[in-house]
Amino acid sequence: MTELAATDDIHAELAALRVSEARYRSVFETMGQGYCELELVRDAAGRAVDQFYLKFNPAFEQLFGMPISAAEGRRASELFPNLEPWWTEAFARIVDTGRPERLEHVFAALERTFELHVHPLGGDRLVELFDDVTERAAAETALRQREADLARVQRIGQVGGLDIDVTDGLSSRRSPEYLRIHGLPDAQPVESHQDWLARVHPEDRNRAEHALLASLGGGASIYENEYRIIRPSDGEVRWIHARADIERDASGKPVRLVGAHPDVTEQKRLQASIRESEVRLAATFESAPIGIAVIDNTGKAVLANEGYRRYLPEGLLSSHDGGQAPRWRAWDAGGNPLAPQDFPGARGLRGETVVPGQDMLFIDHDGREVWTRVSVVPTRDSEGGLNGLISVIHDIDAEKRGGEALRASEEKFRALVTAGTYSVYRMSADWRLMYQLDSQTLAETSEPIKDWVEKYIPSEDLPAVSAAIDRAIRTKSLFELEHRVRLADGSTGWVLSRAVPLLGPDGEITEWFGAGSDITQRHHDAEALRESEERLRQFGEASQDVLWIRDAEKLQWQYLTPAFEAIYGLGREEALSGDNYRSWLELIVPEDRAHADAAIDRVRAGEHLTFEYRVRRPRDGKIRWLRNTDFPIADAEGRVTRIGGIGKDITDAKLAHDLTERSEERLRSAVQVGRLGLWDWNVLTGEVHWSDEHFRMEGYRVGEVRPSYEAWSARIHPDDRPRAEEALRRAMAAHEEYVQEFRVVHPDGSVHWLYGRGRFFYDHDGAPVRMIGAMVDTTDRREWEERQTVLVAELQHRTRNLMGVVRSMADKTARASDDLADFRARFRDRLDALSRVQGLLSRLNDLDRVTFDELIHTELSAMDGGSERVTLSGPAGVRLRSSTVQMLAMALHELSTNAVKYGALGAAGGRLAVTWTYEREGEGGKPWLHIDWRERGVAMPTADAPPAGSGEGRELIERALPYQLRARTAYQFMPDGVHCTISIPVSESSGAEATHA
Repeated sequence: MTELAATDDIHAELAALRVSEARYRSVFETMGQGYCELELVRDAAGRAVDQFYLKFNPAFEQLFGMPISAAEGRRASELFPNLEPWWTEAFARIVDTGRPERLEHVFAALERTFELHVHPLGGDRLVELFDDVTERAAAETALRQREADLARVQRIGQVGGLDIDVTDGLSSRRSPEYLRIHGLPDAQPVESHQDWLARVHPEDRNRAEHALLASLGGGASIYENEYRIIRPSDGEVRWIHARADIERDASGKPVRLVGAHPDVTEQKRLQASIRESEVRLAATFESAPIGIAVIDNTGKAVLANEGYRRYLPEGLLSSHDGGQAPRWRAWDAGGNPLAPQDFPGARGLRGETVVPGQDMLFIDHDGREVWTRVSVVPTRDSEGGLNGLISVIHDIDAEKRGGEALRASEEKFRALVTAGTYSVYRMSADWRLMYQLDSQTLAETSEPIKDWVEKYIPSEDLPAVSAAIDRAIRTKSLFELEHRVRLADGSTGWVLSRAVPLLGPDGEITEWFGAGSDITQRHHDAEALRESEERLRQFGEASQDVLWIRDAEKLQWQYLTPAFEAIYGLGREEALSGDNYRSWLELIVPEDRAHADAAIDRVRAGEHLTFEYRVRRPRDGKIRWLRNTDFPIADAEGRVTRIGGIGKDITDAKLAHDLTERSEERLRSAVQVGRLGLWDWNVLTGEVHWSDEHFRMEGYRVGEVRPSYEAWSARIHPDDRPRAEEALRRAMAAHEEYVQEFRVVHPDGSVHWLYGRGRFFYDHDGAPVRMIGAMVDTTDRREWEERQTVLVAELQHRTRNLMGVVRSMADKTARASDDLADFRARFRDRLDALSRVQGLLSRLNDLDRVTFDELIHTELSAMDGGSERVTLSGPAGVRLRSSTVQMLAMALHELSTNAVKYGALGAAGGRLAVTWTYEREGEGGKPWLHIDWRERGVAMPTADAPPAGSGEGRELIERALPYQLRARTAYQFMPDGVHCTISIPVSESSGAEATHA
C-alpha cells in the first residue's frame, strides 16, 4: 500500500513537471524577444573564430526573416558570410570573463540595430536574448541631431541658454553660445551666482540682482531682466536680455530657472540711434513750417504739430467740423467751388491720394486770408483696410503771391513727409544718379552715385527693381518695393523703398525723393516662421502621433496630421468637414465622451492637461485607446486663442498592461494555492519583501514585523541556524543557488520544517545586489517520512512475527489434530481469523470508523483468544481515529503474539484479562480510551535469563505509540506475567455510541 502511494506521488510530480515544461515552452514560443543558444568555434590556437547556433525561438524568424530550420545547427559564417568580427569578439569576451553583458550593435546584414542580453552557460556556450531597437536607436540619433541643431540655432541667433539650480545656491549650467557671448572659456560650463554677479556692470549690478531675487521670491513664473556685462575675455561691454521660466515645487518654492540670454547690444545701439532720430524728428515735426497730422478714420487727428493746430485747433478735418468748414474754401480746375465732401480730407478718407495737394483759402481768427495747400495720403492696415490718412497743410501764401522757389522747397518737404524717413535719398528723374541724404542704412557718400544699382542691388533682385522703377516713371506714381540690398558692412539686408516723383511746371518729373526702411529683421522673422511651420508640417507628416490645433472659440480644427486617419480610421478631409469638434466627440465611446469634453474646456481655460479616452473606428468598429496631451496657445496679450494637442495611440500598451495584470493575478493565485512563501531581498539596502504566506510560515502574523534578515534568522531552530546561514553565505559567495531545508520554531513552541530555494543577482563587478526565493512547508512530508520509516521497520518485524504465529498455530493445531484432514480444517480456520485482522487493518482509508471492541475481538480470535482463558471487559462502540487503528492494531498484535509465544496464551494455566474504559473528557478536554492488558499464570524467566524475543514489540508500545498517537503507555514484567497499559485519544463521535459490552 505504501509503495502504491509513493508511485502516485511520483506520477503527480511528473504531471506537475510536464505542466511546468508546457508553460515554459509556451513562454519560449510566444515571447517577443529573440532567443538563441550558441557555442563558440575555436581554431587550433584556441582563438574564437566563429559561432555555432544550437537553438532559436520563433521570434528569431520574425526578427531575422529566416526559418529556424535553416539556422539551427549551422555556423554564423554560413548564414551571414560578411558578419563583422565584432560579434565573435564580444561573445568570446563574455565566455572568458564569465559575466553577462548587455550589448547594442548594428547587424549590418539586415541593416538593423539589436539590443542583446548575453549570459554565459559554462564552457564555450552562451545564451542571448535580443530585441530589434532600430527605431529607438534612430530616435536617439535624431534627438542628438536636434540637440546639435539647437546649439547651432543658438549660435546663429546669438542666444545663450542658461539653467539655474535655485536649490543649489543659484549655481548654473551655461550653453556654449552663452560662454561665447559672455567671453568665458569653454571649460567653464558651470558657475556660481557670485561668478555671474561679478561679471555684471557695476552700475547695473544691484538692479540686476534685485530683479532676479524679486522674481524668485514674488511668486512669478517668468523672470525677465536686461543689464550690461563686462566680458572677461576682452573687457567689452555687452547688453544682455535675460528671460527664463521659473519652475516651482508644490509649495510654490522656486527650484529651477531655464531660459535664454540673447546678446541685444546691437539692438540697444540701434534703439539709441532710433531714439536720437526720433528726438530729431520730433523737433523737426514740431518746428516744421507746415502743418502735419495723422488722422484716424473718423476724421480726428491723433497726432498733430503746432503748425497743423494753427489751422484746425479742434483736430477735426474741416469736412467733418461744421464750425470750421465755412473758414475753408477751394475751387476745382474749372473754378467751381468745392463742397466739404470734396475737400482733401474727405477724399482721403474715401481712399484717394491728394498729392501734390489741393490749394485752399483759409480765413484765420483775425479774418486774414491765407493760401494753403492741403495734401493727404490714405493709410492702410496690414490687411489693406483703410484706417486713416496723413494730412499736410502748407502755407503757400507767399508762393501764391510770387515765390516759386518756396513752393519747390515745400514740395520736396511734402514728398519727404509722404514717403517717411529712415534712410533718405534723392534720385535723378531717370533714376541713374543717387544722392544720399542719410547714412543709416546705405554707405555714406557726398557725391552722386552713378553705379548705385551694381553697388547696392543684388543681381537676383535687379529685374524686380528695374520693373518697379519703369512702372513708377511711366505712371508718374509712387515707387514702392521690398527688395534686398548690400549693406555697408558687406552683408545683405532687406529694405522697403518708397519714393515719390517731384513734378516740374510742365508736369514732368524733375527728380525723386525717397526713403528706405530696414526690414531685415522682419524678413528674417518671416523666413524663420516659414521654416518653423515647414518643420512642423514635416514632423506632423512623419509622426505616428496625431498633432492638431483648434480654434479656441469654436473648437474647429485648423491643423491635423495624417496620423489621424491611421489611428481613428477616418480620412482627414472627412474629419475636417462640418462641425468637426462635434464629429470628433461622436467618435469617442459614450462612457468617455463627457470626460474628454470637460478636458477640452479645461485646456481652453488655460490648463495643460493629459487625459486618456477610447474611440471607436468607423471603418472596422475597433476600439482604440488614446492619450492626449493638450495645451493652450495664447496671443501676445495672454488670451487663449487656440489650443493644441498630441494624441498618442496607447492601445497596445493598454493591452500589454492588462495582460501583465492578469499574469500577475495568475501568479498570485498560484502562490496562494501552492502555499508558497516568497521573499525579495535587496542586499545593498537590507530591505526585504515577504509574501503573506512567508509571514505565516515563519510564525508571524501578516505585517506583524518588518521583514528582514534578522527576523528570518530569529525563527530558525537553534540547531539548524548555523547550517542555514552558512549555506546562504556560501551560495552568495560562490554564485550558486541557495537550497536548504531547516526547522523554524513558532511562538506556540511548535516546530515546522521549511524547504527554501533562492537565487542571487549580481552587478557588473560581481557584487550581490538582490536575492529572490521561495519556501514551502515540508512539515507534513517530514512527519510522513518518519512515520514511514517506523512503519517499514514494524512491517518487517510484523512479517517475522506473523510467520512465528503461523508456525505456532501450525504446531498447536498439529498437536490437537487427529489426522491430516482434521489439521487442515483447524489450520484453515485460524488462518482465516488472522486474515480477518489484516482485512480490518486495511480499512484505514474507509469512511467507517473501526471500534476498539471489534479490533480486540478480531485480533484475539486470530490468536485463539476466544477460549475460556481470555476475559474481555469494556464499553462497545468506542470509535478509533483512522490514524490510530493501524498503530494500535500493531501493538495489540505484538501483545497477542507475545502472549501466544511466551505468555498467557501459550502457557498451560495462563490467563489474559483485557479491560478498557472510555473517558469522555480526558486530557485537553478530549475523549480518551484507557486499555489494561494483564497476563497471569505465566512462569516468568529469572532476571539473569536471556530475553525472549527481540524486544521490538515493547519498543513499539513504549516509543512508537507515544510518538505517533500521543499515547501514554506502560509495559511491566510482573512475577506472573506481563502488565501493559495504553491510553490514547479517540474519535469525538464515540461518546454517543459507546455502551458497556
